[in-house]
Amino acid sequence: MPGGDYRAFLRERDPGVFRPGAIVDREGRFLAAGEAGEVVIRGSSVIHGYENNPSANTSAFTNGWFRTGDQGRFDSDGYLFLTGRLKEIINRGGEKIAPAEIDEVLMQHAAVGQAIAFAVPHPTLGEDLAAAVVLKKDAAVTEREIRDFAAARLAEFKVPKQLVIVDEIPKGPTGKLRRLGLAERLADTLAQKLHGDSAAAKTSVEADLIEIWRSLLTVDQVGLGDNFYALGGDSLALAVLMTEIETRFKTTIPLDPFLGSPTIQTLAGLLQNASANGATRSPSSARTARPPGSKPIQDSVLVGLKNRLLQRLALYAPGLKTTRVWLHRLRGVSIGDNVSIGLDAVIETAYPRLVVLGNNVTLGMRAIIIAHLRDSTARARASGEPTVRIEDNVYIGPGAIVLPNVTIGHGAVVTAGSVVSRSIPAHTLARGNPARPIARCGVSLGGGVSYEEFLRYLTPIKDELPSRDRKPADI
Repeated sequence: MPGGDYRAFLRERDPGVFRPGAIVDREGRFLAAGEAGEVVIRGSSVIHGYENNPSANTSAFTNGWFRTGDQGRFDSDGYLFLTGRLKEIINRGGEKIAPAEIDEVLMQHAAVGQAIAFAVPHPTLGEDLAAAVVLKKDAAVTEREIRDFAAARLAEFKVPKQLVIVDEIPKGPTGKLRRLGLAERLADTLAQKLHGDSAAAKTSVEADLIEIWRSLLTVDQVGLGDNFYALGGDSLALAVLMTEIETRFKTTIPLDPFLGSPTIQTLAGLLQNASANGATRSPSSARTARPPGSKPIQDSVLVGLKNRLLQRLALYAPGLKTTRVWLHRLRGVSIGDNVSIGLDAVIETAYPRLVVLGNNVTLGMRAIIIAHLRDSTARARASGEPTVRIEDNVYIGPGAIVLPNVTIGHGAVVTAGSVVSRSIPAHTLARGNPARPIARCGVSLGGGVSYEEFLRYLTPIKDELPSRDRKPADI
């Protein structure tokens, strides 16, 4: 082929091959190369309408273009790539998943002969993702191994939460695997997998876990081998679950093993291992202190994606002292006891280990903590030492911004909307951009006292506070 470039070769042979149609969005607007949407076509060989069927014409045609129902995109050279059928798209809690993409990944497994992804009902997400596979002759592999294979190649929300190995997948008249209606055809198989082990709890730990699941997922029956996601769990429910486990059992457990096998049996085993290893929840002083010689912070695509996913969940998760705190701890933020994190607060999106929050800290809604700037914090990332330290009993008001290389001292208060670009002394009230001390705090709002009591013990710093500014701060 001339020069080894098949695209250039085809372009010379048939320039028209690069104009098969167009891509439009749901409203019929044309999309640029690289953007996915619905494939539309028109021309002398394409019908111009349905006879005596105006409703079909309205749904099938837009400005003279026939809507094929196929999802696809054009590349920069004009080649069309089909990525699935629109009616097959799975809407998992607002995340759109093209099942054909999942099929392709599953088929890459050496033991898989056929694979098809499909939607199953979900009580909170609306739809969730499941998959059925047929193994090659004499192949030996478990469903867990296939899921792990997919998890290493797909975004977390695209990994099938239920996967079944079957002898045969139904086909249509043309021999294609039939995706639509597969959930109904495999309903018995899925139900059997869902309640594959309904044995009663054998230990008090298993009984407590079953009680937590029943309350959280609002279901009556929970088996030791039941799948958390199949029972109605989602990412937010998982965050609440882990928070409840930490509170009730006074210990933390690793998340990844549970994601691979989301059952009561897995949780009970993890708690048993934690107990045997003495991995009880550490005291607050140990939580918030960085050990000397901390490991360098390494950039990683997978760690970065996990970190950003947890940050997104924490923005709007319920539980200012529970779930949000747990999510940020899971990200790597060092957080003490009795910490409150407001709605829509952002804590260092890239390197959360650079942030330390002490005990009784309050972070107001929409507050932002930025702990790294590429050049000025490179040494801190190399050493793993924090660049933002917020000590005990600190109150940070709504919308405040904290920049790198600062310490906010014990009992300090930062007023709403202030920008902290340098360290704040202990027991002071700071305001402005840049924030500067304007008063001394006899008590701190971070300690849970009332606003009236806080004002009663507030003493202006006369050298720093012009007379016209001597008024209660907007906290």
